[in-house]
Amino acid sequence: MNKLMVVTLVSVLTIFFYIPLSADETIENTMTQEKHNEKERGKFEEVLEKLSELSEQRLSDLSEERDGTLQRLNTNDIEQELLELGVDKLSQEDLNELNEKANDDISINATTPPSTDSVDWYSYRMDTYHEGDRYEVQQLFAMSKTSDSNLANGADGVHINTGENLVLSTIEELASVYVQKIIGTIPVVQWTPYELLGPEYEQVTLDTHQVTYRSTQTVIFAYVKPYGTSDSNQELSFVSNRVDLAHSHTFAGIDNQGPYSKPTDEFNLGIPADEYGSINAAVSSYLTGYGTQSSFVEDYRFYDHNQEVAVTQPVLNPFLPGHIH
Repeated sequence: MNKLMVVTLVSVLTIFFYIPLSADETIENTMTQEKHNEKERGKFEEVLEKLSELSEQRLSDLSEERDGTLQRLNTNDIEQELLELGVDKLSQEDLNELNEKANDDISINATTPPSTDSVDWYSYRMDTYHEGDRYEVQQLFAMSKTSDSNLANGADGVHINTGENLVLSTIEELASVYVQKIIGTIPVVQWTPYELLGPEYEQVTLDTHQVTYRSTQTVIFAYVKPYGTSDSNQELSFVSNRVDLAHSHTFAGIDNQGPYSKPTDEFNLGIPADEYGSINAAVSSYLTGYGTQSSFVEDYRFYDHNQEVAVTQPVLNPFLPGHIH
């Protein structure tokens, strides 16, 4: 083989085997890293599930009068399960310590909450791989525990109708609940007259529709840093929320026997934001460097039969823990 052929062959092999990554190409996680992520996310889903149970219990406390000891026992049982999953409940002393060390152990972006008087605070740490690199994510959860918190909302007997005499046998939808998210107003549930009032609805003409409701929120603040580094490298990258809503309706008017009035059962809805507790969103927001991103339920709305009248309840969309009390 002559020298020219050797040089040509080496050049071809070099071109064939060395294809550098372009700046736009991403590095994929290895199978081992993906298995690690799957395990971590599975544990985090368990935490979110228990937080939902706890929020539903808190909502019941706001909606009904219950025995104080029973309430505490139920709450303590769920909190114990959270602790077993690796969640830390932050005491007022813990929060004070965080505030004192705000310029030392945690970054300025990791703003600490003010108190535990009306809000419970929990912390959970996990790690994840993204494009081959490892990151630690600390989730700070805020959950209202009294009606004094700005994470709790409610009202009694709010009128939701137009005052007209509504013959129920002529309509298909009597009431509905919608939520406002970044993508628009989204229906959550819609009821027919039969679903709310039973078969008697065909004899009813309504002139009054009232709604009573209570809601609580769980807000998650996600702090991200490179794995194994100091908390001083943490950045608050993503905030999201979930709203738990309990509500009932009261209808009044006349039927073929005279005055008519009927309250419905209480309905419970859990409404998470689209990216509620998203690990991918937290890490992606951290890497873009554009500041804290969010995914919020912004408000919920009760509509009448023709969606012309609504009761709209805004909910707090906090970008920092300090906005919550």
